[in-house]
Amino acid sequence: MRLAGSLVRVTCRVGRQTLAVFLAGLVLAQALGVVLDLLGRTALSVAFANVAGCALLVLVAIVVEWFKGGPWTRSRAPARMPYLIVSSQPTL
Repeated sequence: MRLAGSLVRVTCRVGRQTLAVFLAGLVLAQALGVVLDLLGRTALSVAFANVAGCALLVLVAIVVEWFKGGPWTRSRAPARMPYLIVSSQPTL
């Protein structure tokens, strides 16, 4: 059985960019913790911070994948090397 659907595609996208998502998560956790300290830790504000954090992590994965898949990363055909003419006669 193969899994399919939008949630699976988003999870796979985030999984392919684990390092970037992890590092962004470290920064976002601190930033959202500060926001929660300023606003107060009610059930609604904590839920909003969690949903916003997840959405931002997905956004980080999308942006990183976009940068990695840009036209500058496509492989091009290798340039042809010019033929070298080697002479058996010594040059003076």
